[in-house]
Amino acid sequence: MKHTLLFDHEKCSGCRMCELACSFEHTGEFSPARSRIAVLSLEHGVDMPVACLHCEDPLCMAVCPSGAISQRDGVVSFDEELCTGCRLCMMACPVGSPTIDPVVKRAVNCDLCAGEPACVSICPFGAVEFVPATHSALVNKKRIAERLSAIWG
Repeated sequence: MKHTLLFDHEKCSGCRMCELACSFEHTGEFSPARSRIAVLSLEHGVDMPVACLHCEDPLCMAVCPSGAISQRDGVVSFDEELCTGCRLCMMACPVGSPTIDPVVKRAVNCDLCAGEPACVSICPFGAVEFVPATHSALVNKKRIAERLSAIWG
């Protein structure tokens, strides 16, 4: 069964431990700038973890001119070797999830840590969960994307 990340802004304290765990998992260093998850500080003291929604029909993949983005088993993947760093994926993403790694200068994205997301295991408040991709989970992801799009739009 496919799984997905769910984020609960009501549980998020803004500690950013998820960012540190992610960057360490992927780069071996604690660097929020190299994380594939970000904690956004929104209005009224609301913090919201955000990462790739692994959309069924990813807009980032549709706009990528180099073919660096693919999808397999529901996971949207980025190929650093093919990426040109053009940032079109970042502009197309409804939550702005892909980022440019400041060291390699290429787009990176949440890859769900091969089924054991580091951000989930480190979150002390349960604001990040790895759950089966049921209909209700997918509806929740869409709601979050719409909320963030309204804020940024």
